[in-house]
Amino acid sequence: MLGEEYFYFVVLALVFWCIDKRFGYKLSFAFLLSSVVNGVVKSIVNAPRPVGTEGIRSLRVETATGSSFPSGHTQSITSFMVSLMKQLRRGWVYAIGSVLILLVALSRLYLGVHWPIDVAGAIVLGTLSVLLADFAFEYADQKGIKWLNLLLLIPVAAAAVIWQDFADFVKSAATISGFLIGYSLETNFIRFDVKAPVWKQVVKFILGIVVVLVLKEGLKLLFPQAPVFDFLRYLILGLWITVGAPLIFGLFKLSDTAFRHKTDN
Repeated sequence: MLGEEYFYFVVLALVFWCIDKRFGYKLSFAFLLSSVVNGVVKSIVNAPRPVGTEGIRSLRVETATGSSFPSGHTQSITSFMVSLMKQLRRGWVYAIGSVLILLVALSRLYLGVHWPIDVAGAIVLGTLSVLLADFAFEYADQKGIKWLNLLLLIPVAAAAVIWQDFADFVKSAATISGFLIGYSLETNFIRFDVKAPVWKQVVKFILGIVVVLVLKEGLKLLFPQAPVFDFLRYLILGLWITVGAPLIFGLFKLSDTAFRHKTDN
């Protein structure tokens, strides 16, 4: 899971910091909401995996954390690619996205760590999560209710307390909490502009990702091993990506921000 987790962190941060902030918000929101939905359903259903079942060979079982339904890997790639499909609306994106979703789903079956219903359910839930996230995002945006998405913090925080023994869910709940808080702070006070010369984009990305790595691994060494500290660590990561990094980019004149204009005046 480590490699997959880093991949999504890097790509989401790249889109948000350097390419398209609005789409970065939508992509991150959809992906993180899907992760939370996956964790909640896994916790409720608590279905056993095929690992250890007679006649089934299971490989890479270290990637099979938590219960079986729905498949986390399949739902992650589904929500990620469906978001890209909805945004870009290009035939080649639909083709590549569909192939990647199918390959990940089949790989989980081939490795013997999921049942067919697990990957099928994950594709459905991943797609529905994107549609729900996009609707909520667009509704709040059109109505000018920038704080609306913060209402999600209440059920997310409550679920994190209830299912604190499910490590993956706690991390997802914490990251989306940091994202929602950071989104509200950034859009109301910082409002950074992603546009910048190429060299500044490179510096922004390297600086931001280095801090992500330091926070993720450094705080892991610093904090005791407990669900509450995992929640705090990923909450900080979500805040760094959405509000901390943009603030630093503005202070060092790597991006234009409303906050920097106020301090300059």
